Amino acid sequence: MAKAELTTVVTPKCQRLADEMGYELVDVCLDKENTGKFLRIYVDRPEGMSLDDCERYHRAIMPLVESYDFDFLEVSSPGIDRPLKKDRDFERALGEEVEVHLFKAVDGQKVFTGILSDFDAQDMVLTIAGGLASVVGFAVAGGIADKIGRKWTISTGLGLSFLALVFMCFVAPTGRVVGEHGEYAFPAALYIVWVLKGFGMALVHNCSFPMVVELCSSKKIGKFTGYYYTASMSAQTITPVFLGFVFDATGAWRALPVYSSVLILCSFGVFTALVKNIKANKVANAKGLEALGDDD
Repeated sequence: MAKAELTTVVTPKCQRLADEMGYELVDVCLDKENTGKFLRIYVDRPEGMSLDDCERYHRAIMPLVESYDFDFLEVSSPGIDRPLKKDRDFERALGEEVEVHLFKAVDGQKVFTGILSDFDAQDMVLTIAGGLASVVGFAVAGGIADKIGRKWTISTGLGLSFLALVFMCFVAPTGRVVGEHGEYAFPAALYIVWVLKGFGMALVHNCSFPMVVELCSSKKIGKFTGYYYTASMSAQTITPVFLGFVFDATGAWRALPVYSSVLILCSFGVFTALVKNIKANKVANAKGLEALGDDD
């Protein structure tokens, strides 16, 4: 049985039958083992599944799927190891201990355990939209800098980020419930804002540190790198604390875009007025550490 057939044909049949019998379809999977192919169907209900429930569903589903390519059919309750796949699964598990299984190990570990403290599918979509825009920004920032220089590439990024934050001051971050299953939808403008901000900040981050290196001598790179990261990390440390007090005192969510847009506007003004532009083709075409030179 192909994966597409399992997803588009078998699973919908299992779902329809589960709905008719008053069960919740949790998962359908096809596992290949030494003894053959196992079609495993996991169903549940609020009061829990009994053996009789599983047998009843097994007898009902077998005629509907027996023509497909598998050797054994298993119907069971997911139990305590229930997988979290749908929005309602995550919502049900809020505050509970969960396990995260990775395909690729991180620091030699594939399984992590923790408490699921929050879940918002739309936040995930917004993050993905901004993330994809950042990927594009990082990919093209070098080429843009080659054409107009790092100064104006960074200035463009700051300008786009400023526009995004100004728009955010006027776009409500709250969405609306749509669909019969309680899906949440944000205004389309908010996705545009996130894309602009993701792309703009990618232009800034891609060119900032290289510009620090290009504007100082080799003997001062360490000092100015320290200044650069001190300023960056200070902002990342102070901002959450400061805005936390503001939110507690006023409850005004717009404090964040207002605060950020003011700081970016100040950065844009100082940066464009005081920092000189350097194009990539103006930098010595040296290799490795030789590019740093021996200047004072």
